[in-house]
Amino acid sequence: MRRKKDLIVIVLLIVSIAILSPYAVAESTTDYEITATANVNGSISPSGMVSVVAGGSLTLTITPVPGYQILSVIVDGANVGAVNSYKFTNIQADHSIAAYFKAITYTLMATAEANGTISTPGLNTVNPGSSMTFTITPNAGYHVADVLVDGASSSAETSYVFTNVAASHTITAAFAENAWFIINASAGANGSISPSGRGSVLGGTNQKYTITPASGYRVADVVVDNISKGALTSYTFYSVQTEHTISATFVTNVYTIDVTAALGGSVLVSGASITTTTVNGGEKSTITVNPGTNLSFTITPDAGRLVRSLVDNSTYRYGITAYTLTNIKANHTINAFFK
Repeated sequence: MRRKKDLIVIVLLIVSIAILSPYAVAESTTDYEITATANVNGSISPSGMVSVVAGGSLTLTITPVPGYQILSVIVDGANVGAVNSYKFTNIQADHSIAAYFKAITYTLMATAEANGTISTPGLNTVNPGSSMTFTITPNAGYHVADVLVDGASSSAETSYVFTNVAASHTITAAFAENAWFIINASAGANGSISPSGRGSVLGGTNQKYTITPASGYRVADVVVDNISKGALTSYTFYSVQTEHTISATFVTNVYTIDVTAALGGSVLVSGASITTTTVNGGEKSTITVNPGTNLSFTITPDAGRLVRSLVDNSTYRYGITAYTLTNIKANHTINAFFK
């Protein structure tokens, strides 16, 4: 009888386990939440609060809108990079994932090597489809040797344009020295020119010459490439592109005043440092004076006549009877005419 009771107890126990077993499994099953969000200009899928069974997996896809790209993906506060998908595996806790986006831009890196410049050097940020022009400027005495775009030789131009930009690029300008040219500088007696002799000048640069007379002398003329330039004390060749010659000559530091009186009157010349001279009608006289001298001219017509004009180096003065040259620094030709 006791054995029969034990058997009944065992059977009841087995039945109880069988009945209660589903509830035990249900109570041991746990769901976890994945919170998925996307900032503006993109999306994440699936999004919102997503329930996942313990030990399960979940893959999320991140997609930017046109014109934008993924900036970063933050999982549980940690940046996992600009990934376009992320998978949670063997989930045993709640998680969060957030996607961030930025506008697509490209960079144009501009560099100039020694002896020249490029406009807007360094890193330039541009939008897709835009254009940007770079200006290349060599230093004096140099020229553009090459322009490298993305490492490949493009041209030796002084400007380059990126159009409809669809990728990042680099541009590098290289420069080379110009050719050298000879300038032969010489000076006659009683003065000097500096620099003197045969000198080499870098093409595209300037070269200045200073002409200095000796004491008691002045510059008579400066001749450049066989053309007279006058009594200069300096001369500059600008942006030299060929060979040249320059020479200077000097004269005693006095000036000559040629005075002529036409028939019908006379001219009296007087000055502190000269003997008074009278030039009668039809006569000519040459007077030598030092620089800075003052001369006075008195024009006297004969009886029954009037002064028509006095001409000084082609400048006419009508009807005058007196004329003065002050602080003389050049040769003069004086002509008096009567009527």
